[in-house]
Amino acid sequence: NREERTDIMFLNNPVALSDENNSGREYESIVIFELKRPMRDDYTSGDNPIEQMLGYVDKLSTNKVTDKEGRYIKVGANTQFYLYAICDITPNLIKIAELHSVKVLRSHIEQIPIPYPSDAQQQKVIVLVDFLLTTKNDDSFQQTYQQLDQIIASLYELTESQYVTIKNSVLHS
Repeated sequence: NREERTDIMFLNNPVALSDENNSGREYESIVIFELKRPMRDDYTSGDNPIEQMLGYVDKLSTNKVTDKEGRYIKVGANTQFYLYAICDITPNLIKIAELHSVKVLRSHIEQIPIPYPSDAQQQKVIVLVDFLLTTKNDDSFQQTYQQLDQIIASLYELTESQYVTIKNSVLHS
Protein backbone atom coordinates (compact mmCIF):
# COMPACT_ATOMS: atom_id res chain seq x y z
CA ASN A 1 0.00 0.00 0.00
CA ARG A 2 1.61 3.24 -1.16
CA GLU A 3 1.87 6.06 1.27
CA GLU A 4 0.04 9.19 0.09
CA ARG A 5 2.83 11.69 -0.35
CA THR A 6 4.78 13.42 -3.06
CA ASP A 7 8.08 12.06 -4.32
CA ILE A 8 9.69 15.50 -4.10
CA MET A 9 8.09 18.59 -2.62
CA PHE A 10 9.26 22.21 -2.47
CA LEU A 11 7.02 24.63 -0.63
CA ASN A 12 6.98 28.25 -1.77
CA ASN A 13 10.75 28.61 -1.57
CA PRO A 14 12.92 27.97 -4.60
CA VAL A 15 15.62 25.40 -3.93
CA ALA A 16 18.89 25.11 -5.81
CA LEU A 17 21.48 22.37 -5.60
CA SER A 18 24.93 22.50 -7.14
CA ASP A 19 27.81 20.07 -7.28
CA GLU A 20 30.28 22.91 -6.92
CA ASN A 21 30.95 25.35 -4.10
CA ASN A 22 29.87 28.95 -4.49
CA SER A 23 33.33 30.46 -4.80
CA GLY A 24 32.01 33.96 -5.43
CA ARG A 25 32.71 33.72 -9.15
CA GLU A 26 30.04 34.05 -11.81
CA TYR A 27 28.23 30.85 -12.66
CA GLU A 28 28.63 29.72 -16.25
CA SER A 29 25.20 28.14 -16.32
CA ILE A 30 22.13 27.85 -14.13
CA VAL A 31 19.35 25.28 -14.58
CA ILE A 32 15.85 26.07 -13.32
CA PHE A 33 13.01 23.56 -13.03
CA GLU A 34 9.41 24.58 -12.42
CA LEU A 35 7.05 21.78 -11.37
CA LYS A 36 3.29 22.07 -11.89
CA ARG A 37 0.28 20.02 -10.90
CA PRO A 38 -0.85 17.60 -13.67
CA MET A 39 -3.67 18.75 -15.99
CA ARG A 40 -3.52 22.30 -14.69
CA ASP A 41 -4.88 24.75 -17.27
CA ASP A 42 -5.90 27.76 -15.20
CA TYR A 43 -2.73 29.80 -15.64
CA THR A 44 -2.92 33.58 -15.46
CA SER A 45 -0.42 36.03 -16.89
CA GLY A 46 1.53 36.12 -13.62
CA ASP A 47 0.93 32.57 -12.41
CA ASN A 48 2.40 30.28 -15.04
CA PRO A 49 5.66 28.36 -15.23
CA ILE A 50 7.11 30.41 -18.10
CA GLU A 51 6.74 33.78 -16.41
CA GLN A 52 7.77 32.31 -13.06
CA MET A 53 11.02 30.96 -14.52
CA LEU A 54 11.73 34.21 -16.38
CA GLY A 55 11.08 36.00 -13.08
CA TYR A 56 13.66 33.79 -11.36
CA VAL A 57 16.16 34.66 -14.09
CA ASP A 58 15.46 38.37 -13.59
CA LYS A 59 15.83 38.03 -9.82
CA LEU A 60 19.09 36.07 -10.11
CA SER A 61 20.41 38.61 -12.63
CA THR A 62 20.28 41.35 -9.99
CA ASN A 63 23.13 39.54 -8.18
CA LYS A 64 21.28 40.11 -4.89
CA VAL A 65 20.15 36.50 -4.36
CA THR A 66 22.09 34.51 -1.78
CA ASP A 67 22.67 30.79 -1.36
CA LYS A 68 22.02 28.89 1.87
CA GLU A 69 25.45 29.96 3.17
CA GLY A 70 24.57 33.63 2.62
CA ARG A 71 26.93 34.09 -0.33
CA TYR A 72 25.69 35.99 -3.34
CA ILE A 73 24.91 33.96 -6.46
CA LYS A 74 26.81 35.81 -9.17
CA VAL A 75 25.38 35.94 -12.65
CA GLY A 76 27.17 37.54 -15.58
CA ALA A 77 26.31 38.63 -19.08
CA ASN A 78 27.48 35.24 -20.38
CA THR A 79 25.70 33.08 -17.80
CA GLN A 80 23.48 30.61 -19.64
CA PHE A 81 20.09 29.80 -18.15
CA TYR A 82 18.36 26.51 -18.94
CA LEU A 83 14.68 26.55 -18.03
CA TYR A 84 12.53 23.42 -17.77
CA ALA A 85 8.84 23.36 -16.95
CA ILE A 86 7.53 19.98 -15.81
CA CYS A 87 3.87 20.34 -16.62
CA ASP A 88 1.12 19.34 -19.01
CA ILE A 89 1.18 21.28 -22.26
CA THR A 90 -2.31 22.70 -22.41
CA PRO A 91 -3.86 25.16 -24.87
CA ASN A 92 -3.67 27.94 -22.27
CA LEU A 93 0.03 27.32 -21.64
CA ILE A 94 0.77 27.22 -25.39
CA LYS A 95 -0.80 30.70 -25.73
CA ILE A 96 1.39 32.02 -22.92
CA ALA A 97 4.48 30.39 -24.47
CA GLU A 98 3.74 32.04 -27.82
CA LEU A 99 3.55 35.45 -26.14
CA HIS A 100 7.13 34.92 -24.93
CA SER A 101 8.39 33.41 -28.20
CA VAL A 102 8.95 30.06 -26.46
CA LYS A 103 8.89 27.03 -28.73
CA VAL A 104 7.11 23.95 -27.43
CA LEU A 105 8.61 20.94 -29.18
CA ARG A 106 6.26 18.09 -28.43
CA SER A 107 8.35 15.62 -30.43
CA HIS A 108 11.34 16.23 -28.18
CA ILE A 109 9.29 16.14 -25.00
CA GLU A 110 7.64 12.84 -25.85
CA GLN A 111 11.06 11.27 -26.43
CA ILE A 112 12.45 12.03 -22.97
CA PRO A 113 12.98 8.63 -21.32
CA ILE A 114 11.82 9.08 -17.75
CA PRO A 115 12.46 5.96 -15.67
CA TYR A 116 10.08 4.84 -12.97
CA PRO A 117 12.07 4.05 -9.80
CA SER A 118 11.07 1.35 -7.35
CA ASP A 119 9.68 2.31 -3.94
CA ALA A 120 13.06 1.50 -2.37
CA GLN A 121 14.89 3.70 -4.90
CA GLN A 122 12.42 6.54 -4.35
CA GLN A 123 12.86 6.32 -0.59
CA LYS A 124 16.66 6.37 -0.90
CA VAL A 125 16.50 9.48 -3.14
CA ILE A 126 14.12 11.20 -0.70
CA VAL A 127 16.45 10.54 2.24
CA LEU A 128 19.49 11.83 0.32
CA VAL A 129 17.72 14.97 -0.95
CA ASP A 130 16.40 15.72 2.56
CA PHE A 131 19.98 15.45 3.84
CA LEU A 132 21.29 17.79 1.11
CA LEU A 133 18.62 20.37 1.87
CA THR A 134 19.48 20.47 5.57
CA THR A 135 23.27 20.28 5.61
CA LYS A 136 26.09 22.66 4.82
CA ASN A 137 28.30 22.20 1.79
CA ASP A 138 31.04 20.09 3.42
CA ASP A 139 32.60 16.67 2.79
CA SER A 140 29.45 14.78 3.83
CA PHE A 141 27.40 17.00 1.48
CA GLN A 142 29.75 16.19 -1.41
CA GLN A 143 29.69 12.46 -0.65
CA THR A 144 25.90 12.46 -0.46
CA TYR A 145 25.65 14.46 -3.69
CA GLN A 146 27.90 11.91 -5.42
CA GLN A 147 25.80 9.04 -4.06
CA LEU A 148 22.61 10.68 -5.36
CA ASP A 149 24.30 11.32 -8.69
CA GLN A 150 25.19 7.61 -8.99
CA ILE A 151 21.64 6.51 -8.13
CA ILE A 152 20.19 8.77 -10.83
CA ALA A 153 22.76 7.54 -13.35
CA SER A 154 21.80 3.95 -12.58
CA LEU A 155 18.08 4.76 -12.95
CA TYR A 156 18.81 5.99 -16.47
CA GLU A 157 20.97 2.91 -17.06
CA LEU A 158 23.94 4.99 -18.15
CA THR A 159 27.13 3.23 -19.09
CA GLU A 160 30.31 4.46 -17.39
CA SER A 161 31.30 6.12 -20.67
CA GLN A 162 27.94 7.94 -20.96
CA TYR A 163 28.13 9.00 -17.31
CA VAL A 164 31.65 10.43 -17.73
CA THR A 165 30.66 12.22 -20.95
CA ILE A 166 27.65 13.85 -19.27
CA LYS A 167 29.60 14.75 -16.13
CA ASN A 168 32.43 16.31 -18.17
CA SER A 169 29.93 18.19 -20.32
CA VAL A 170 28.26 19.67 -17.25
CA LEU A 171 31.57 20.55 -15.59
CA HIS A 172 32.94 22.24 -18.71
CA SER A 173 29.84 23.94 -20.06
